[in-house]
Amino acid sequence: MANPRGYGASTGQPAETALVADALAVLDWLWAQGRARPERTIVMGRSLGSAIAVQAAASREVAGVVLLNPMDSIAAVAATHYPYFPVRTLIRHPFDSAALAGRVTAPTLVFKAERDAIVPHQHTDALMAVWPTPARVITLYGTTHNAMLTPVFYASVNEWLNPLVPDGS
Repeated sequence: MANPRGYGASTGQPAETALVADALAVLDWLWAQGRARPERTIVMGRSLGSAIAVQAAASREVAGVVLLNPMDSIAAVAATHYPYFPVRTLIRHPFDSAALAGRVTAPTLVFKAERDAIVPHQHTDALMAVWPTPARVITLYGTTHNAMLTPVFYASVNEWLNPLVPDGS
């Protein structure tokens, strides 16, 4: 796990291409150092991070993808929240996961918060409608966008991971 540029203790300016480049650099470094293997790597992202995880999985072969509150694109979500403004033309970093979904081949686990006021379900559903591989989609009841890490979340991740890591390592 690493803080993307511009977040936490990381320096630099966050931008879509830079954040994706950072994620790919971390994966490539881990694999080159022998600290992980692609066939045993799960990429995971939450909210905006889900768009980065989608782009990483579209660019690299990984064992699986876990997405929390993913969206079709930031531009689409912004247009839902601000329907009277031309947000689609103003957004410089659209994080268009739906456009890249067709390149993802890994098994996928998706979580939606029941009461997500930030990423409405229609945007997760739109992404899943173009997702090329079967994905398990779970709604976590009683949760909000920023409060999803419940016992059901952890149990679901463990259950989903077990077949991907048959020897338990």
